[in-house]
Amino acid sequence: MKILFITDSGILGGAAKSLIELVCSLHDMYTVDITVCTSEWNELNLILEEYGIKSITDGHMSAMEVTPPVENSLIRFNIRLKQAIQYRVTLKRSIKRLEKELDLKSFDLIHTNSSRVDFGCYLSKKYHIPHVMHLREFGEEDFNCWCLRPFYYKHLNKEVTSFIAISEAVKKAWIQKGIGRNKIKVIYNGIDFQKIKKVNPKEQMENVELKLVAAGGIFPTKGQYQIVEAIGRLPKDIRNNVSLAMYGWSDRNHIREIRHRAAKLGIGSQVKWYGAKNDVYNILCQYHVGLTCSKSEGFGRVTAEYMHAGLAVIVSDTGANPELIHDGKTGLVYHLDDYEDLASKIEKYYRDREFLVSSASEAQKYAEEHYTKELNAGNIYQLYQKLTGN
Repeated sequence: MKILFITDSGILGGAAKSLIELVCSLHDMYTVDITVCTSEWNELNLILEEYGIKSITDGHMSAMEVTPPVENSLIRFNIRLKQAIQYRVTLKRSIKRLEKELDLKSFDLIHTNSSRVDFGCYLSKKYHIPHVMHLREFGEEDFNCWCLRPFYYKHLNKEVTSFIAISEAVKKAWIQKGIGRNKIKVIYNGIDFQKIKKVNPKEQMENVELKLVAAGGIFPTKGQYQIVEAIGRLPKDIRNNVSLAMYGWSDRNHIREIRHRAAKLGIGSQVKWYGAKNDVYNILCQYHVGLTCSKSEGFGRVTAEYMHAGLAVIVSDTGANPELIHDGKTGLVYHLDDYEDLASKIEKYYRDREFLVSSASEAQKYAEEHYTKELNAGNIYQLYQKLTGN
């Protein structure tokens, strides 16, 4: 089976990690010839090369872009118009570039890694190749995106053969956008959990300090600000023994806001930001509780990573979070933006270490049964076989 993967322009975050683990698993577990098409040459290509995965660049653009953060409507309109024109021009150029480099007729299937990119739709239509698209995000709801192409969802529904949603929450959202229910299959993300260093339960139980960690992108919709507010509302005897470490890329202005608020609450020295790290799998074991406080998480890859690492978990009650965490058993769920509720969950783990360890253990078992790279690749390969007849 010969597959062309198409990515968006991002090289950071869960979508890129999931792509790497998926193509490597397909390459190792099945007889699959894979070529990954990136927008531009970047770190992702180098990582794929290390694993022996062929990659190529063609300059394609995303068909969904983040709304320009400007208040002036005329300036915002001009930015959008420029992006739309660039998208159209780039599309034709990218197809020609790819046709010079690859024999596109030789591919059995096209797999687009993100709903933001419709480049595969045009290739699929021109060469009559089945097209799978991953729905990894909500789009407008989580990243405030807008579509460069009119009637975008209708266009996708027509041109994509089958969709893979990474959660029931994502599936529901895309059905509401106009994607056919029968065209969407839910397949949860997989994690290479054997690479994740595990927490020592004894340290979780006996350490007076409660170490919190929030990994992933650090910006307003991810909700790290809520954690700072919740720590500030803890009883003083607990507050002084709770720390927060944040890992991930961020707008420095937002980090400055978080640090400023932490200082005003008197917990400035307890809140640290370490930037984006490539070795998070080796870092998580240093902490006790992992938090995902997003406004609308499509899956919550970091949540699954927390679970595999043996951390206790706290998540907001939005997006796919309640699908991954069963409240009171594999973790705790709080009401989004309710600082008092979040503080009560943190206090619960601080005071009841036996519950912390038991819920972390249950979460770890659940993750190993549901969120592995082998299970993910196997389910996706079965879909490929159905679509291609191979």
